[in-house]
Amino acid sequence: MFNFIKLFFLNLTQKRFFSFLFVWFANKELGYITSLSIRFFVWFYKINIFESKNNNISNYKTFNDFFIRSLDKKFRPVDFNNNILTFPSDGIINQIGRINKDQIFQAKDNFYSLESLLAGNSELSYMFYKGSFINIHLSPGDCHRIYMPYQGLLKKIIYVPSNFDIFNKFSSNNTPNLFTNNERIICVFETNFGSIVHIFIGSAFIRSIKTIWLDKITSFSNKTIRTWHWNENKEFANLFKGQEIGYFNIGSTIINLFPSNKVKFLENFKVGSRTKFGSAMCYLLDDKYK
Repeated sequence: MFNFIKLFFLNLTQKRFFSFLFVWFANKELGYITSLSIRFFVWFYKINIFESKNNNISNYKTFNDFFIRSLDKKFRPVDFNNNILTFPSDGIINQIGRINKDQIFQAKDNFYSLESLLAGNSELSYMFYKGSFINIHLSPGDCHRIYMPYQGLLKKIIYVPSNFDIFNKFSSNNTPNLFTNNERIICVFETNFGSIVHIFIGSAFIRSIKTIWLDKITSFSNKTIRTWHWNENKEFANLFKGQEIGYFNIGSTIINLFPSNKVKFLENFKVGSRTKFGSAMCYLLDDKYK
């Protein structure tokens, strides 16, 4: 009962009033107040500002400008080994492992289905039956830009409108279908080892997710599932490993899906491990590794 009450008020306050208030503040040019807030934020989350392309806090006009800062890639060298897939972002691993038939482990006794995560698309879900997945949480202190883990051709984007729930350990343990209840953007890529899916999942403070293809495609009012199809002749259809594909307003969650028996995660990574964009995440299960 206590957990239910705690979860109710956590979502009520942060998802409604504080969420709107924060979005207003984050996009407002407030001069010295903005700079002071960013400095406090850097201190509180122990952010290494010198890893950013722009490491002068005074140059950020709004709080959100700082949230979507770009990394200086000399601090995140990309592993270009053709047999390696790299992490798509900085963050912390929420969950990692194999998909149990069509069920993905969330936390404790909670699972969610591939089909519900992929907006009811049974054909797409079947492609990842018994596959593998990784769920990476971006905390407020992480860089919020997302990158390609492997070279691929964008085939489809699906926008799924829904809720804006809180993402943290407590909500993950106590909210069934947490990731399938939230607004998300599903990007489907074709690679030389099969299809992969890259999912941006919004949370309470997320009011826009920008991609290089469609700019900001989320909103407060849009309640319709939308689909865009791409081919190799469209701009930014062919992407290489390490190429930026979008960013969140502030920290949220990324989920990657891989086909069955195609990749193997490096053994030193587990739930709670830190991730760094560009570093090795998993390798291809080709004849060299079998």
